[in-house]
Amino acid sequence: MTLGSVKIDKRELIMFSRQLALLIESGIGVIRGLEIIQLQTSNAAFKKIIGEVIADLQDGKTLAAAMARHPKMFSTMYHRTISAGSRPATWTKSCARWQTLSNGRRSPKRKSRVRLLTR
Repeated sequence: MTLGSVKIDKRELIMFSRQLALLIESGIGVIRGLEIIQLQTSNAAFKKIIGEVIADLQDGKTLAAAMARHPKMFSTMYHRTISAGSRPATWTKSCARWQTLSNGRRSPKRKSRVRLLTR
């Protein structure tokens, strides 16, 4: 995906999700977790977006609402998945679910149907 003229790779967003989920799971707050990820990110456009999400959180917005302000970065499915896990304890599950969906992994049942159709 592109943001302005800077490309933001889908893998970078998946890595962001994994890191955020792990940081939250380890007891680090969402804002602090985002600050840590922002420091480690080399993509300037992504850093700017993370900074804006942090500012929105500090202004009292929810994480899902802050992410929804950046539709080129966080798809509707992404921020709604985060919104569904509105408590920090469930964000890790929400992030993991989004990763599974975005990686294009198929369920075993779906894989079986694909195998049957391709034989």
